Amino acid sequence: GVPGRLYFPTDGVYLYRDNGASWDAYLDGSMKVYPLDTSSWSWDNQGTATVSTAIGTTVLTAPAGIGDFLHLRYKTAPSTPFTLTMLYEAASAKGLGTVNGIIGCRENATGKVKMLQVGQSSGFAVIVQHFTTAAGPWNSNRVSTPVGVWTTPLPRQWLRFEDNGTNNIYSVSRDGRTWQVIGSESRTANFTCDQIHVGVQAESSSDDWDQAVTILSYQEQ
Repeated sequence: GVPGRLYFPTDGVYLYRDNGASWDAYLDGSMKVYPLDTSSWSWDNQGTATVSTAIGTTVLTAPAGIGDFLHLRYKTAPSTPFTLTMLYEAASAKGLGTVNGIIGCRENATGKVKMLQVGQSSGFAVIVQHFTTAAGPWNSNRVSTPVGVWTTPLPRQWLRFEDNGTNNIYSVSRDGRTWQVIGSESRTANFTCDQIHVGVQAESSSDDWDQAVTILSYQEQ
């Protein structure tokens, strides 16, 4: 490679810079990001949900009118300690209970899910919730809601999930640099995860258009 070369694709959202060994992706000209490839990940409750990487981003789309179900892409979790950091953009947010950003972990043996999300229910909130399954109705499968914080939604939002070997830690950020911890709990609370996931959900069965989330950056550390 030739360090410093720039590549401006005509069919994507990223600017690429040659670091001498590979191409680094940048968003808005100056923000280094990490495009996500979930081709080796698996679906939990795919139904008619879809994943697309046509323009270099990962776009998860939940079908309209199907009801309150999670649609997750998951894989085996890294060894602890690890941190997952995601920047997403919500294409739409309509209807009571609409969830437009999901990241967290999953227990393989049972399919139980812990997740950090931004959702709407009489206003927008960043919340942590536990579910017995991704495929069942939202309320009847919700085990607990350890924390919830009202927020002003942004077109783009940073979410972070950490497992330090003792606790699961949930954080949010406006700029990807300054982080606010909104909740922490024992990693064995209700169940212990061995997988990680990202996802999308359109909770209301009255939604008349698909819910879509564009994942602009995803990093495992």
